[in-house]
Amino acid sequence: KPDALWSVFTSAPAVVSDHQHLSASNFVLNRGADPLIVDPSNYGEVDSLATNAVTADSTNAQDDYFGTQTPWSQAELVWARGTDDAVYAARSDFAKAFIFVETPSDIPYAHREWVFLPEGEIVTIDRVHTASAAHAMYVGFHTHTGGGGLTLSGGVATGTAGGSKLAIHQVLLSGGTPEVVQPEVGDCSISCSYPCGMCDAARFPV
Repeated sequence: KPDALWSVFTSAPAVVSDHQHLSASNFVLNRGADPLIVDPSNYGEVDSLATNAVTADSTNAQDDYFGTQTPWSQAELVWARGTDDAVYAARSDFAKAFIFVETPSDIPYAHREWVFLPEGEIVTIDRVHTASAAHAMYVGFHTHTGGGGLTLSGGVATGTAGGSKLAIHQVLLSGGTPEVVQPEVGDCSISCSYPCGMCDAARFPV
């Protein structure tokens, strides 16, 4: 059906030391043949910013893992539910996604609450308790709107993807300033030194 909706939400721990994205709390959204929220990350990249996962600065991050989840992650999908009315919800607990080798995560609380409503609306509640105010939390949504085809006005970002219109609304912010940016098209493993946690290069324009 051209207006059928589907979404995927993931919050996996690190299962293998490589070949797995560092993206607990990541999700995508499609309407019919139109990809709306997409994951443009490259295979094998060691960075969360190229996905739609929440990430943060960790004080114990080393070797360029600053600003990204790590391969030693013990993130969890705490629960997931669906109703007869086609409402789906899940919780990602990714506080332990910032473990560095055997050093415990210094982030005591990191949750994404995710709800997918039948009319095609997704709600995320993203909360991270970082080590200090100097350490940031990062929330980003990659849209398949032609690369740069997203307009921010009055706290709402809108764009089109195929025959669908996409709108991203801010409801409540504890800080930070929303912005629309276009990541470079490329591969983090080429454009910077591995593992390069703050890289956000995309496989295609977003």
